[in-house]
Amino acid sequence: MDTTTKWKQLQQRYYKTLELTAGCGDRAQGYIDTEWNKLAAFAKEHPEFGEQLPRKHSCEDDGTSGMASGMALHASNMARSMRQ
Repeated sequence: MDTTTKWKQLQQRYYKTLELTAGCGDRAQGYIDTEWNKLAAFAKEHPEFGEQLPRKHSCEDDGTSGMASGMALHASNMARSMRQ
């Protein structure tokens, strides 16, 4: 696998982790940090990707421990699949 493909794969995993943990608060922060650390380590090994490193996000609690955000994501995915 070439470095560009690997970088894109790591980015996708990071953004998907952000999406799937939205609203979960501190309980999800470890998952986000793990994926971001993988991106940062790869960027350190391959400096050409350093400028593309996304900012490190924190996970806010939505007050329902992610339930409201999760239900909204599920509804959005259902609507998208029905349009296809």
